Amino acid sequence: MVVISVHLAPVEFATVLSRTRQYIQMSESQQKLCNDVVMDDSSSWPQEVAERVGESVRAAREERGMSYVRLAEATEKIGAPVHRVAIPRIEKGEQGVTLPELIALGVALEADWSKWLDRATAGVDIPGARSDRAVLRMLIAEVEEKLETQRHNLFQAEEGAKRLNMPERYRERLVDEAQRYRELIESLEVALDRYQEDLRGMEDDA
Repeated sequence: MVVISVHLAPVEFATVLSRTRQYIQMSESQQKLCNDVVMDDSSSWPQEVAERVGESVRAAREERGMSYVRLAEATEKIGAPVHRVAIPRIEKGEQGVTLPELIALGVALEADWSKWLDRATAGVDIPGARSDRAVLRMLIAEVEEKLETQRHNLFQAEEGAKRLNMPERYRERLVDEAQRYRELIESLEVALDRYQEDLRGMEDDA
């Protein structure tokens, strides 16, 4: 996976994370509401973030010449399927994405999904943002939990392929699954390193 490193100031990056988390936690109906009604500047940020995320997904997909169908199939193999009909809606900012879906899109497109979030939330004014450190600690805990799950899945796939008496086609399937788990783990580790680095930066400045 190719990761382009762009550094933000610790406070700026944590603010981005706070905004991003609020967007991801919105229900689909809340996100859709942003498209159906006229709102003032302080409440229109979810639509702006959705459009920016969509632009990043579209640019990465077009750069790799991947069709909606191929991308949908790739996300399904990774374990967080995004339907082919949903992808153009996401690219237009008409549909929000969950965090697992965003990770799957990033892995499938060999892109840094956390950087998509940085660009999507830069300069967006979101009322009621939590403290920067609290947001970082919460995201670190969530990523660590997901990493533990994926590492367990990887262990099971690797050991199953080695030890279980099964037809060759099933063994090959486990090998493929193990590779997908490795890609997910790599993506999560990149994000975790960034969050931990920025949290250390905040604590050093305190």
